[in-house]
Amino acid sequence: MPSFEFTVPARTTQGNPTEKVYNLSSGVLNVINVMIPDGHKGLARLQIEANGGTLLAPTPGSDPDWMRGNGGGYSVTFDPPMRLPGSPWSIRCTAWNADLYYPHTFFIEVK
Repeated sequence: MPSFEFTVPARTTQGNPTEKVYNLSSGVLNVINVMIPDGHKGLARLQIEANGGTLLAPTPGSDPDWMRGNGGGYSVTFDPPMRLPGSPWSIRCTAWNADLYYPHTFFIEVK
């Protein structure tokens, strides 16, 4: 089960977000977990995409299409499992950070 740390620099704007593609060892997604440590204070926002679509939806009442928080996280279970076409398989993470001073890291686990 691959896991990734995705760090977003301070002062990263929504108009010029940080992006990173993470390669996967399998083309089958069962679960994606995102842990947001204390200290984010809702300032950093994240999207995870595959197959051209967003995989994790934000919590109700938050920014449309962006995950954010302060401690806690998000999880999605694919039932049936999501099969990614072709190879190599990957997910794309896109994030921005309104914090003026500190970078923030999201911890992502793919099963």
